[in-house]
Amino acid sequence: PAHVIVGSAVLLILPAFITTPFDSTDAFQYIGMGWAQAHYGLNPYTNVLRDIPDVTDDPMIATQWMGANKNPWLDLPLVYGFGFAMLMRFIGWLGHGNWWWTLALLKLLNVLAYAITAAVIWTIGRLPGQPRPDVSLYLFTWSPLILQHHLANAHNDLIVGSLAAVALYLVVRGRAIAAPAVLVAAGTIKYITLPLVPIVLAYIIRREGWLRALTASVAAAITAIAFSLPFLPQLPRFRFDLIAAQLNKITAGSLYAAMYYSYRVLA
Repeated sequence: PAHVIVGSAVLLILPAFITTPFDSTDAFQYIGMGWAQAHYGLNPYTNVLRDIPDVTDDPMIATQWMGANKNPWLDLPLVYGFGFAMLMRFIGWLGHGNWWWTLALLKLLNVLAYAITAAVIWTIGRLPGQPRPDVSLYLFTWSPLILQHHLANAHNDLIVGSLAAVALYLVVRGRAIAAPAVLVAAGTIKYITLPLVPIVLAYIIRREGWLRALTASVAAAITAIAFSLPFLPQLPRFRFDLIAAQLNKITAGSLYAAMYYSYRVLA
């Protein structure tokens, strides 16, 4: 039953939430970049953390957790989208210089994304023709990958995934006109959802006509502009060399790696 799955999921969330990120240092970069924006006014695309005077004396950046990993993020700009930069700035501001509280806020954001995704999975799973919504809910909420990678290590992929799930929900519920804007918002965190935008627009054209697709495109464009405006004036100063170097790194064994190398072979 759903209440048993959800109740057990809550018990699984608690240890994941209180676990300090142990398998990745990404969350520490998120915290550092958020604090650098909120406290120092640093642009995460034109500057690196090492540009901050006496950065190694700032406990929000030079923590014992990062020190154990040689703090590899000190010399790299932010590789994620504008939406994620703004989100981390807000969390850095809310954290008010308290590293543990900022980490807790970051994890709470992931718990919210987890809950939204679970709700979408359950809602879509209960539509006619879907035999076992409880199985889909169980496979997601109890997944060790989700609990460890996203809640314990606080990666940002689940935030992207929750928005993609919302976009799918909008399509399924006959509100596809808003889905491209949601996918663009997800793409301002990680760019992986952007290729889905033309696919959804093609769906809207086929089901609802060109006028509705044009309206959806305008909404998506406005969303992209809204997230981009704070950063565009400094676009010529972006460290594209260092950003591109990070984007070229492929995670071994990932679906992205399989797609990337398949493309390279075909190209």
